[in-house]
Amino acid sequence: MDSNHKSQLQSLWDRLVERELEREKVDPGKRVHTDLLWREIQRCIEKTNLTILDAGGGFGRFSIPLAEAGYKVVHLDISSNMYWV
Repeated sequence: MDSNHKSQLQSLWDRLVERELEREKVDPGKRVHTDLLWREIQRCIEKTNLTILDAGGGFGRFSIPLAEAGYKVVHLDISSNMYWV
């Protein structure tokens, strides 16, 4: 990815932070999607000493509960604003 494209992606997701948070709270479709993904994640992980990469982790809807459950989580996102939510 060239630096201009990366910069455009960062700018886009920096602007969408608040919208994505609001969608997570009020959009039933987003809630169902999150619940289905969470089921698949839980089905795929073992209760062992795992390190989990959450690439494109956004505001941490998966990485936070995984870390709270005792997994080591590496959370990455192109938008630095997502980390301050």
